[in-house]
Amino acid sequence: MALHGDPDHFLPGLGALLAALPSAMLVCAGRGQIAAAEAFAARHSSGDALVVLTLPAAGSDWASAREAAELWAFTRWAALACASRGLRINAIAIGRAALLPDQPAPQAARPGVHAPATPATADDVAAAIRLFWSAKSLTGQLVRLGA
Repeated sequence: MALHGDPDHFLPGLGALLAALPSAMLVCAGRGQIAAAEAFAARHSSGDALVVLTLPAAGSDWASAREAAELWAFTRWAALACASRGLRINAIAIGRAALLPDQPAPQAARPGVHAPATPATADDVAAAIRLFWSAKSLTGQLVRLGA
């Protein structure tokens, strides 16, 4: 498995849990994820492979919300563009997610709709990545973990 960035910065302890994952996989964290995913896709010609992007938790600042929205839009676009070559692209977000333009306003306005009961752990993220790997038809999806 290839890593771009520091998964432990995304969630402490995640790097050790990801070490045993398959080599045909790229997990991205931090800055430069889109460029890393595009480079990985360019090298991948056929066969089963997976890219997992990690969306930053939406903060109160515009920059983090914009970055999360860009990564989510890229995830959906790239999943469609790369599916015919066996490359799946999915994303994981921890904490409150940015309000996306395609999210229905009434759902977004309900109190507690983005607040799960327990915070995400490194084990949760690793389990989501293992799910992405094992579910061969799962691509272009976002899994939100934790409060």
